[in-house]
Amino acid sequence: MAFVKGKSGNPSGRPKENKDVKELARQHSPEAFARVVELMKNDDPRVSLAAAQEVLNRAWGKPTQPSDIDVRHNYVARLPDHLETAEAWEQRYSRPN
Repeated sequence: MAFVKGKSGNPSGRPKENKDVKELARQHSPEAFARVVELMKNDDPRVSLAAAQEVLNRAWGKPTQPSDIDVRHNYVARLPDHLETAEAWEQRYSRPN
């Protein structure tokens, strides 16, 4: 489906948060975290590893992913001088035809 120029693809905006659900989830967080810690002791190594990763991610954040992007370029943006009127702006910054 093609987007129409000048018309939002999401006219209703971002969905509103349900604060009641978020509060209930936060109330159960200690119990949920305790369960994840229990699962670290599971005999299945896949389960214990997944649980351990969840604990570490919450304690230290997810590990950064390496990237091969070249970021050695330095760019400087020059802000335009302050001009009092639109006419002064146009005179200073318009391109000749």
